[in-house]
Amino acid sequence: MYEGDENQAWMVHFALLDAEGNLLPPMSECQRTVNAYFRVVNSKLRTTIHKERLKPGVRFYVVVGLHKVAEGTVTKILHLLDEETHT
Repeated sequence: MYEGDENQAWMVHFALLDAEGNLLPPMSECQRTVNAYFRVVNSKLRTTIHKERLKPGVRFYVVVGLHKVAEGTVTKILHLLDEETHT
């Protein structure tokens, strides 16, 4: 969910990375800052809404069910519109 969109969440898959850039196991609990990869699931929304909104510096929350479980800041965009890489 983007900061400011308190009633709008999006279907996004994510993977957390350790300090060396290796994938952490699913459901890992992190007590510090980590990097992560995110993929917008809906390709139509990826090319419309998210293309306009996702930019470095944008703040967001990771939401599971009704709970905010993490917060973050976009640092860079990788392949947002590239269907072949599924990002």
